Amino acid sequence: MTFTKLRLKWGPKANDTVTFRFGIMNNYEPYLVKGITGLEPVTHTVSLADRAEEGAGFQGRRPDNRQIVVQLGFQPDYSLGQTVESLRRFLYPMLVPKLDYSVQVTLLNEEETETWRTWGQVSKTPTNPFTKEPEMQITIDCLGPYWLGKDYVHPTPNSLSGKLSFDIDNAGDAPTGWEIVVGITAVKTNFEIFRGDSKAWVLITYPFALGDQITINTVMGSRALTLLRNGVTTNMLQYFSPNSTYFQMDGGINTFLPLYTNYTVKSWKHTPRFLGI
Repeated sequence: MTFTKLRLKWGPKANDTVTFRFGIMNNYEPYLVKGITGLEPVTHTVSLADRAEEGAGFQGRRPDNRQIVVQLGFQPDYSLGQTVESLRRFLYPMLVPKLDYSVQVTLLNEEETETWRTWGQVSKTPTNPFTKEPEMQITIDCLGPYWLGKDYVHPTPNSLSGKLSFDIDNAGDAPTGWEIVVGITAVKTNFEIFRGDSKAWVLITYPFALGDQITINTVMGSRALTLLRNGVTTNMLQYFSPNSTYFQMDGGINTFLPLYTNYTVKSWKHTPRFLGI
């Protein structure tokens, strides 16, 4: 995917935003983008445990935090009353986003129809105003390591109903959570759905009744298990098996294996996430 613009938004109003253009058209913009770092995949910290004799055992990995740094020059249009100082001061409010906003960072193509986005807080805006060519740097400490694409909502979720296996295509290349809403069509004592390799699963043990509706959300930061029965929503966390995991989807085709066929899928959605440009 080709991106030609980066947009920063730090408040609810239309003028709480600025768009920087890459490439040759950048020469006609008030802000001259001289360089951007932090758009690529972040470094991952790998945890290893040394073995007694030799080698190490893999314990896990964690993506490091993303930090985006934008280096800017200024090209004020004096006929419009712009100055280097006014352009610089226009960006300062990003240090204190309005109404507790986080700064939204969006990558755009030329038509602005395909976007990736992330959120963060501006930690510093150093400048060197007393030079021949004044510059400014914007450093954004992001709240997540990955870029988020457009939300995917399955157009025909009922086509997944009653199957012992169904596939979901994740357009991203980074792990991402998912949310499914299922209806129970028979009296059961549990609901279980496996990952395609059968090495990870979600198991809820509960006396389900006909017409019950379960919501499973494995999205980090908003994980949830709930039951809707007769209009009343109940938290099902206490019925979540300790051997279960809020397993994530990988990039590409993901296979899901429900334990039995007595269910209907009311909705499915996930947000593709991307490692970097």
